[in-house]
Amino acid sequence: MAGAGQVGAALALYWRAQPHSALRSQVRGAIIPGLLGVGEPLIYGVTLPRMKPFVTACLGGAAGGLFIGLIA
Repeated sequence: MAGAGQVGAALALYWRAQPHSALRSQVRGAIIPGLLGVGEPLIYGVTLPRMKPFVTACLGGAAGGLFIGLIA
């Protein structure tokens, strides 16, 4: 679930970024590996340098894990 949280945070950053910005380029390059399960480009290149998206991605992953744990 942590990977899904990182992907969600990266997509939110992508939608909020200015068109043709460096942030959009970074997210575009890291989102495909993130969707395939390799989260390091998203973590170290996109969300961790900006602390707030990293924390919200961790909270989203925790909420998803709690939900899966409760219904499984």
